[in-house]
Amino acid sequence: MKRVVSGFVMCVIICMIILCACADDFSKMAPVGDHESDIISEGSAGKTIHWMLTEDGTLHFNGSGSMDDCEWDYRNQKVIQPWDMYHDIIEEVVIENGITNIGECALRECGKIEKIELPGSITDIGWCAFLECSALTEFVVAQDNPSFTAADGVLFDKEMKTLVMYPPEKDGNEYIVPDSVERIMKLSNSHLQKIIFPDSVTSIDGSAFVNCDDLTDVILPKNLEFMDICLFSSADSLRSIIIPKSIKYISREAIFICNNLKDVYYEGSEEDWNKIIIDPDNMDLFNATLHFSAEEAISAYERESDSDQVSMGETQNSSSGDKRLEWADDSGKEEIRIMLGSHDLNDLMLENIKPSIYVGESITIHAVILSEEITDKKIEWSLSEGGRRSLYYVLNKDNSITITCVSAEMESVQLTARCGERSATVTLYLRTYQ
Repeated sequence: MKRVVSGFVMCVIICMIILCACADDFSKMAPVGDHESDIISEGSAGKTIHWMLTEDGTLHFNGSGSMDDCEWDYRNQKVIQPWDMYHDIIEEVVIENGITNIGECALRECGKIEKIELPGSITDIGWCAFLECSALTEFVVAQDNPSFTAADGVLFDKEMKTLVMYPPEKDGNEYIVPDSVERIMKLSNSHLQKIIFPDSVTSIDGSAFVNCDDLTDVILPKNLEFMDICLFSSADSLRSIIIPKSIKYISREAIFICNNLKDVYYEGSEEDWNKIIIDPDNMDLFNATLHFSAEEAISAYERESDSDQVSMGETQNSSSGDKRLEWADDSGKEEIRIMLGSHDLNDLMLENIKPSIYVGESITIHAVILSEEITDKKIEWSLSEGGRRSLYYVLNKDNSITITCVSAEMESVQLTARCGERSATVTLYLRTYQ
């Protein structure tokens, strides 16, 4: 009998030890402080990450390791998050040190958050993580963060070579991009009237200046080669733009819903202009008056504030002919650079396209089927000959593909998505960091 009692007592003690250990592990994931009485909702945001929304409008992320990605519903044009029904409540976000990334679309459409603080443990920020955080005025980054930093509230990579995001509600009507910056990812702000670019900028991501409502006149950096998709979209106040001679490709809707654009100044000759590949879906560009000559373009820009009508240099009304499928380099060799319309063809569209990808960089490209008549929505992806030597790829369940550039041995690789008889192709240019 004594043995039975002793065994029972031992089992009780072991169970208590296990319960205490589990409670201790959970307490490490739970938000600091007593929130039991004011919790609105909570759940998992990763295998070792717990999220909690409290009545004061604070979204807490606690734990360690990797945060799960959230999804963007292309069909219904909305984000899918565990907390998506609380966008009107969320006013603050607290991310615990120990979490290593911000998941894709994690805070997208959280339109009341004014400040985002990143702890030292964050080393990666997912696609569109902060998109449509329309009230955001400031980023703050821990000094010991190895991957990111903030300067005057603007988010950069640690070396300040990449401007990751300019807060959309940050005050000020002029911004001077730091001389160290080589790539601009997102510089969308409703107050900016003027942006000054250094010559170091060679890459600007698609949709970088979307909804820059007050932007009036732009001089693009002189070493830029690509005007990416939706570069200027809904920039209603944009009156003039100076395009450098370095530009080789102007993507679909690079200048889109810019209804007040009157003058486009090109720093090269008409002959140089005709070598540029221009996607035909740039009607605001074609409807503007095109001026040639670099010196007169700068002069016109400087005098724009004194006169609404500037007429200098040789001008013509540009048109969207199909002839701009090719361009000639200095040796006279003609090269096909992109298939016009290939990224938006027969109800199949590619999203999140970048004209160039750097060695070590990864991007996820989404294939979107627009027609309700298509029943078999399976997407097949393929690379042009030799592409697998330069690009490593992973096929995702949501009809997207994640590609990583491992070599720039080839200048470019074509990526094709197929759905039955429909196909869409984009050319990716492979680059190495200088």
